[in-house]
Amino acid sequence: MRETQIHTLCRIRSPDTPIAVATNSAALPSLTATRHSLDEICVLKHIMPRAAKLSTKHALLGSMVAAALFTAAAPALCGPPDDAALAYQRGDYAAAFNDFRALAEKGDAHAQFMLGRMYHDGQGISPDEKAAFEWFRKAAEQGNADAENYVGYMYTNGQGVREDKAAGFDWLHKSAVQGNATAQYRIGIAYVDGKATAQDDARAVTWFRKAAEQGNADAQFWLGLSYDQAEGVPQDYSAAVLWYRKSADRGNGMAQYALGLMYYKGHGVALDLVQAHRWFTLAAEREGDLRADAAEMRNQAASEMTPAQIATAQKLALEWTPTGETPTANLRPKK
Repeated sequence: MRETQIHTLCRIRSPDTPIAVATNSAALPSLTATRHSLDEICVLKHIMPRAAKLSTKHALLGSMVAAALFTAAAPALCGPPDDAALAYQRGDYAAAFNDFRALAEKGDAHAQFMLGRMYHDGQGISPDEKAAFEWFRKAAEQGNADAENYVGYMYTNGQGVREDKAAGFDWLHKSAVQGNATAQYRIGIAYVDGKATAQDDARAVTWFRKAAEQGNADAQFWLGLSYDQAEGVPQDYSAAVLWYRKSADRGNGMAQYALGLMYYKGHGVALDLVQAHRWFTLAAEREGDLRADAAEMRNQAASEMTPAQIATAQKLALEWTPTGETPTANLRPKK
């Protein structure tokens, strides 16, 4: 382990949006050194969920810091479950809450999950973490993977229930095995953390890869970081760049910063100050403490560029738009 590289990078997210690291700026090394002195990447390994209790912001990029919660289409809707889903989709949370509650009380697992979600987020009802946990637990006990993810998250963070990281890990693992990408990502973090289970970078990489291949931007960043830092896999800068780019393209600020560093240092990609400046600029626009460090690196790169190069980089940053979506909980039950 490279203990000198432990920073705390943490973007606060909703439970069904992967948590991504938070930054403790005081712990970050100075970024004023020249390019050739930056042998160690200025991003982290061992970024733990315990660095900060996760709060519930909702958007992904505008909305990537909080979820584009539910993106499922609504074909051929009919009947009570679909009435509840339609009410939720059109923002009529009071009606949706009542409809989901009626279904949940009859034992419908998906409705129980949605009711927990609405209690958790304060949609159609005042926020109530305890009630949210209780409904998530009911759905989880019926095998609902999204609810298992929430139960694991809430146990891990002591939200609505007494903190129990071991129980949290068990529930996250149940969800991850069913293919929930967020849970897979969190299991990876748990193996890096080594608090709820034995620390194991190789297993962390296995779970990061599963989530990354489903499009989870935070897992993509961590997989890239693992290749970059040779943690759990042999060092491979080209693979690191590939996964950083996938994550950066989805709007992950840490990946944008890391990709900027790779271009700045010429690791896994040809040294390119224009691209470095572009990605540092985008990272500097994200929320979080890391934006100051990204801005400093952008300025460092600019000091080595011509005015024309800077203008090109700024244009590229201005024209950038995110691609893809991170999988989130489905609004409608699978038929």
